[in-house]
Amino acid sequence: MASTPLYLQIRDRIREDYALGAEPSAVQRLPTERELQERYGVSRPTIAKALAALASEGEVVGTRGHGRYFMARGTVLRPNGSARRIGYVASIATEVLTQHVLFGVEREAARRGYRVLMANANNLPEQEAHAVADLIASGVSGLVIYPVPRPDRADFRDYLNAEDLGVPVVLVDTGLPSHPHPQFVFDNELLGNEVATWLLQQGCRRLVYLVGDEGIIHRPLQDRVRGVRRAVTEAGLQTDALTIVRYSSERLEEVARALPQADPRPDAVIATEDRAAGELVRMFADGGLRVGTDVFVVGFDSLVDQRLYPYPWATTRPHFDRLGERACAKLLDMVEGAPRERATYVYEVTFVTRRSSEGRFRVPSAFATLHPQGARE
Repeated sequence: MASTPLYLQIRDRIREDYALGAEPSAVQRLPTERELQERYGVSRPTIAKALAALASEGEVVGTRGHGRYFMARGTVLRPNGSARRIGYVASIATEVLTQHVLFGVEREAARRGYRVLMANANNLPEQEAHAVADLIASGVSGLVIYPVPRPDRADFRDYLNAEDLGVPVVLVDTGLPSHPHPQFVFDNELLGNEVATWLLQQGCRRLVYLVGDEGIIHRPLQDRVRGVRRAVTEAGLQTDALTIVRYSSERLEEVARALPQADPRPDAVIATEDRAAGELVRMFADGGLRVGTDVFVVGFDSLVDQRLYPYPWATTRPHFDRLGERACAKLLDMVEGAPRERATYVYEVTFVTRRSSEGRFRVPSAFATLHPQGARE
């Protein structure tokens, strides 16, 4: 049996040293990384990894250079009851979708007389946990969280699995079924089914779905893949009609150049999102392929201006601002006394089909509006 990694051993020793005998509400300032390094006789990177592991579990808050604090398990940081502030934690603050969620959260919060404090998780689960703890300590009354996709590891301990974080919490888009908090999500399984069904109606029989790296639990993507598989099965096709290709952003060009050389060549490619779809369209066009005739491309989330590319492609139009608005409304209801619940609110997404082998750009005259499909326990 493999031994426990050194940084996890140090994590456990720090936890034992600072939790032992502490009162449930105790918050203790930790020594500096250098002092911890000398105390435990290990390298600086090992100390940093141990602290990051504790931060991911909500037991350490603060940052290097500003001081870190150990919170004994069971610590609950209660907000200042007079403050009308809520927090929003973005998985990546510079990402368009998380910004649209923020727009909706701020709109609903302002309507009800609350301010919004934002924190950036920088796509790191441990930084997300740190941001949550800091916002609670600052006195916010509740949190809307756009979670970072979780690592698919048995030893990962997710702070969001706790039922009570001290304040009401609502999750948007990428929460997991194990998270016992209200969640507002899109019906990505239905969307994946609609995308694949449309491609099959166009005569496509060799579908490729480009998905992200292994080792990450990305619920929207997994739901879409499940919907695509269901459409292929319902059409009576063999399982080899769909090929799942994992890639990193650095390998997108390599993957795109290999697809036309495959035997048999795929006649439809589903990209993870629109930026990847746009690069595929550009590279296919450079190779002499006509998108919409020789090969179909589908993206997601309407993230780019398709007029900048040789051909348009099918995509989706999710209303993340409205999702944020509804999530904020639910949060404020709980902040103001409504019972906390464990429910998932599911919303449909508009699928926008754009087909052209001549490079003409067509925008449908109207888009269907986002509407709830009801709460699912």
